[in-house]
Amino acid sequence: QSEHLQTLQAQEIPPLLVTAQDVSAFKGIIGSRGIVTDEDELDAFNTDWTRKWKGNSKLVIKPGTTEETAEVLKYCNM
Repeated sequence: QSEHLQTLQAQEIPPLLVTAQDVSAFKGIIGSRGIVTDEDELDAFNTDWTRKWKGNSKLVIKPGTTEETAEVLKYCNM
């Protein structure tokens, strides 16, 4: 492996803190159907296809329309 890749792999990126207020706002935008917080369900999103890499996301947002996507991004950039 290249030295650059090894450096990237060794870096720890602190998780973003998502508050209950954030989750509530996302639910207000896309409804509960588009919010995943269950750890068992999150496992599929946190594991890559090779099963070599595993993330630690606590929330997945699945907007159903481009308008919902735009609203989520607008909220995230406030």
